[in-house]
Amino acid sequence: MKEIARLAVYNLYHRKLRTFLTLTGVVIGVASIVGLIGAAEGINSVITGEIEKFQSNVIAVVPGEFKLQFSPLSQYEGMKAGKLSERDVEEISKIPGAETVMPSVSSRVRVEYGGETMILTVFAADPEKFREIDTIGVLEGRYFRSGREVLLGYSVAKELFEKEIGIRKKVRINGVEFRVVGVMNKAGGLFRAFDTMIYVPKSSAKKYLELSGITEIDVKVEEGYDPGAVASRIEEKLKELRKGEKDFTVISPDFSRSIANQILSAMQILLGGIAGISFLVGAIGISNMMFTSVLERTREIGIMKAVGATRRQIMAIFLIESGVIGFFGGILGVVFGYGIGEGFLALRQYFVEKSGVQTVVERPHVLISPELVVAALLFSFAVGILAGAIPARRAADLQPAEALRYE
Repeated sequence: MKEIARLAVYNLYHRKLRTFLTLTGVVIGVASIVGLIGAAEGINSVITGEIEKFQSNVIAVVPGEFKLQFSPLSQYEGMKAGKLSERDVEEISKIPGAETVMPSVSSRVRVEYGGETMILTVFAADPEKFREIDTIGVLEGRYFRSGREVLLGYSVAKELFEKEIGIRKKVRINGVEFRVVGVMNKAGGLFRAFDTMIYVPKSSAKKYLELSGITEIDVKVEEGYDPGAVASRIEEKLKELRKGEKDFTVISPDFSRSIANQILSAMQILLGGIAGISFLVGAIGISNMMFTSVLERTREIGIMKAVGATRRQIMAIFLIESGVIGFFGGILGVVFGYGIGEGFLALRQYFVEKSGVQTVVERPHVLISPELVVAALLFSFAVGILAGAIPARRAADLQPAEALRYE
């Protein structure tokens, strides 16, 4: 086998240009798959990190049933109508593991400051419960307590208005004057929407802004309880209250990860399919090269058989040649794939920034797992072997006398 392997490598070396061109086809295929899947994994890692960053022990209940389904026709179903009530709050409070239950109401309002007017979202909740549940924290000042006090999201205070809004400044919300008592930390990423909100006591929202009802119920999970299990119990209880009807959505960390994974899985399948076409082209290139090699070396095969080479040895020479091309193509493909993935993400970031749209999350980087590397190498080697199998068999089946007469 050592001599057979040496002979196979020698044949590849003395056909440098053809070997290089065939190798290029395999490299492109592997690089496409590794790069695009690695880029998708990198995006998934960033999104998962963002979810864990702020909402690891908080569950949100919102009205309406949210569904995200991927079908051959890419069917999408959004929120179905629903409503939350005080009874829902009471029943959720009885569930083991629900440490703090905070009903809240939010609405779009007109905010005026320094001669500018903007339409923003106001979030109203009980001050004590808001302090317990909040995972962002206050950058300047303090949380709201009562009366016409307002806590501003980071972007509202620092970025949206031409003049920065500081502590003790006055803003008008729907024509009513409120005093700024604090500025939230910057949430950024997937939770950038929090930076563009304003926060007021629920009693003040009802009295001065005429906001009532419940648009969201936030639940802080007690330490030692599994948020996923608590979310399941909340869902069961609310369905029981509605006699089996589901007109609400329980958003837990697991739910958020599930939605992100569905989207990214669909993207990976699409990108993997496109990259697979490149791989198929590479396999055809290997097969074509090996068929040509058999024709060129027909007399050589005849001589080897005449001096005692067996059918198995002839097949081994050609299979090793195609396998080497597949394997080394896989190694180079993994290296170039990392570069392709990083280039894809950098290009995406460039066009997003050039368009003036703020990115939702920080720029992700390619994430290539050891499993992906091993799978890519094994797959490329297997493709090489399979692509060379038929030419190798054809070479092994040549009769010595006919091969020696071949011109």
